[in-house]
Amino acid sequence: MLFALGMLPGSSIDKTIMSDTLDMVLKTWDLESLWGWDFPAMAMTAFRLGRKKDAIDLLLMETPKNTFRANGHNPQLPRTDLPVYLPGNGALLLAISLIAQDWDNAWDSAWDDEDWKMQAEGLLPIP
Repeated sequence: MLFALGMLPGSSIDKTIMSDTLDMVLKTWDLESLWGWDFPAMAMTAFRLGRKKDAIDLLLMETPKNTFRANGHNPQLPRTDLPVYLPGNGALLLAISLIAQDWDNAWDSAWDDEDWKMQAEGLLPIP
């Protein structure tokens, strides 16, 4: 339900309802049981809603399945049979590129965290 705005342009999406849905998910879902791609998916939705801090917080959320090793692998801890979860890797790269490209002009003067500097080039935009 959240990926409908995170992945697509969202011209037909009611952003108030989507924002309420994101709030409800964050309040009621067991975040420890989510899969690695869920966090970037939620981050993309938050970003397109103009909730920039929430987008970054979701990408950095400390949960077992939102863990990335030094080699880039996204293991789905505590499972030992899934040491690499490629949908998690792909979703993270997609979310970072969405944010870095400033698609939908979501970065504006309202962003007040001087610690975050981003630069990107040559990335193909998501519609």
